[in-house]
Amino acid sequence: MRANSRHVLLVGAFLLAAPSAQAHMMPQQTVTLNVRGSAAFVALSIPVSALRDWDRNGDGRMTRQELAASQAAVRRQLDAGIVVRAGRDAGRRDLILPNVELDEGDSLAVRGGTHLLVLVRQSFTAAPVDVTLRLSLFGANAAERRFIVKATATGMPEVAILTPNDSSHAFFRPIPALVARWIAALRSALHFNRFA
Repeated sequence: MRANSRHVLLVGAFLLAAPSAQAHMMPQQTVTLNVRGSAAFVALSIPVSALRDWDRNGDGRMTRQELAASQAAVRRQLDAGIVVRAGRDAGRRDLILPNVELDEGDSLAVRGGTHLLVLVRQSFTAAPVDVTLRLSLFGANAAERRFIVKATATGMPEVAILTPNDSSHAFFRPIPALVARWIAALRSALHFNRFA
């Protein structure tokens, strides 16, 4: 577990020390959620238009200076707008690290970025079986009102799309016993009809 913390801190230090003109570390409005042991590691590309009280010059682009000047307010909004749960366990937020994303292909990047790369680590009391992610940080523009989430624990990754009308998704849920029994009954009926 300590090694995972070091890894997240090293990635965070790298992001903070990265040169100001860089390509996006991840595509806009994407989320990756990885469960390892009893923790969930989340990387998100959040539009800055989803946040309040940071834009000192009113241009809609966040500079690293604007992020530094409003760090506490931005972290509070991110903390409230990114909810990760494991069943009924709300867990403990170990890390929330925002960094301004500057796109070298964007001619206006010298004025700041349109997205933050946010790293989150959430620890739980035990290895989570089901994880729910809820987001409320949708941007002001139509293109910023949809997140594509890829979640991985063991086996095949799961993908979900979150929108303001459908802002949460439960990943890694086992099929309820009732549905499993219904599927078994249906298979049995199909098998019986095949030989009748």
